[in-house]
Amino acid sequence: MQQIGAKLLGTAKTVKPYPLVIASEYNIPALLDYPGMGHRVRGELYAVRDSTRVDEFEGHPEQYRRAKIIVELIELAKTPGAESEFGAGIGGSGSIECDCYFLQRPREHLLLLPTVPRYYDGVLGLPFMPRIIGPSAINRRQEIMAQMQHPKGCDRVEESATS
Repeated sequence: MQQIGAKLLGTAKTVKPYPLVIASEYNIPALLDYPGMGHRVRGELYAVRDSTRVDEFEGHPEQYRRAKIIVELIELAKTPGAESEFGAGIGGSGSIECDCYFLQRPREHLLLLPTVPRYYDGVLGLPFMPRIIGPSAINRRQEIMAQMQHPKGCDRVEESATS
């Protein structure tokens, strides 16, 4: 994230549980917008001045969708200025509203995968595979995302698929 101008502020955990799954042959982490399922997900919290760079990095709005969620601060980073970045943003409970990225139109089979409380390379014995580079990268990324997403126009998994 530092390569796109983001500043690490600390570690946080979602207030609501969400399913975080590892999917595709490249072991890509995907956060699914199903509050109440999965775990309270732990991750890094960054200050971002230009969200368009993060949106591009995350594939928003085609692959992932930016949304506001509430997280609870666990630990401040030991970087200069991390504490001052929060200012009045932290509530009395140590919670803050921030952006996160949910997978757009997840396929039903993703809800059947094991969920994890945090992502790191090798979680569940699944090492992250490097990004594809070269002329075929765009087509290959589209193929991979098609394995994880429904076509446009289908925003949520049907109720019957989760019961």
